[in-house]
Amino acid sequence: MAVRNAIQVQKELEQRRAASDNYFILKVERARYDVELAKKRYMNVDPLNRLVAFELEKLWNLKMGELAKAEEELRSHENSKKDQHGDLDVRKLSELPDNMKDIWNNGHVNIQDKKRILRCLIEDVTITREGKTTRLGVCFKGGTSTVIECMNPPKPYTTWTTSDEVLDIIRKGSICHTPEEISQMLTNAGCKTGTGKELTAKSVLYLQRNYNIPTYQNHLHDKGYLTVMEKALQLKTRPSILYQRKNAGEFAGKVIRTSARRDFMFDPD
Repeated sequence: MAVRNAIQVQKELEQRRAASDNYFILKVERARYDVELAKKRYMNVDPLNRLVAFELEKLWNLKMGELAKAEEELRSHENSKKDQHGDLDVRKLSELPDNMKDIWNNGHVNIQDKKRILRCLIEDVTITREGKTTRLGVCFKGGTSTVIECMNPPKPYTTWTTSDEVLDIIRKGSICHTPEEISQMLTNAGCKTGTGKELTAKSVLYLQRNYNIPTYQNHLHDKGYLTVMEKALQLKTRPSILYQRKNAGEFAGKVIRTSARRDFMFDPD
């Protein structure tokens, strides 16, 4: 229907243009005729009748001015047509509905033209969100309609959250490994953060806190092991003295390192 209307408008424009062209051409022809007529009258006048000759010469000059004006209007009209947009190719326009898919997928058609195409084709769209999908009810200009169902795009944060695989490795590794050891395990497995960065020991500690994953220290504490402060209180000494005894090999109990820093857990016995 839109194509038929466009062709009809094109025909009306052509008719108006032809009428406009004819008007300016006839105006020039009429002016030329008037000039020739005024010239003949002037040439045939009796030279002795100066008053009549003067009036006829004046009329001849007036008609030549009108001819020059008419010719200028015709030239302006012709130039204005050059500045107008080109005519529609009726044959190509008639083939548009059959070639719509090729036109839409043509890499040379920009997004602005595609929007114009949609406005010509679509009357109304009803959007209904249903869980993980969205239903689109499309009503076209011609009266037909269709229903399109598509998956909803993922929420932005899901594109950078830590994967379940990484969290599973951290949960299992935290039972008997330090953050540094877990970091090395993740690196060996080729795992990255949600944003594609390396999983350092600091990253492991952050994920343990954020996802409530018990640390190696938590697991040892559940088994009865004591922190440096707790063991120092048990032995009624200072933590620094406890470190000195451990480093000197004077501490008989079992000591487990829980991080690359000075983090240790001590046997409660």
